Amino acid sequence: MACDHSKEHRSLVHVVAMNDTEGGPFTRWCAEIWIWCEECGARFRFVGVPLGLSAGQPTVSVDGYELRVPMVPVVPPRVHEEMH
Repeated sequence: MACDHSKEHRSLVHVVAMNDTEGGPFTRWCAEIWIWCEECGARFRFVGVPLGLSAGQPTVSVDGYELRVPMVPVVPPRVHEEMH
């Protein structure tokens, strides 16, 4: 019987921190995401997302298997309050 890919899935998320200048502070972050079926190993392809790299919108790799999502850190309120 063929796998219907409905039970268990695995994902891998790799966070990339980028800077505008060599050795400078990190100013941009991106989550690179891959998903596959745990039962049969089938990889999932992301659809409806433009190809490429962008700091302003989600994009996908040329083969469609890697979703790239720009993101920014948010300082929790209690940490922010302690700073003031």
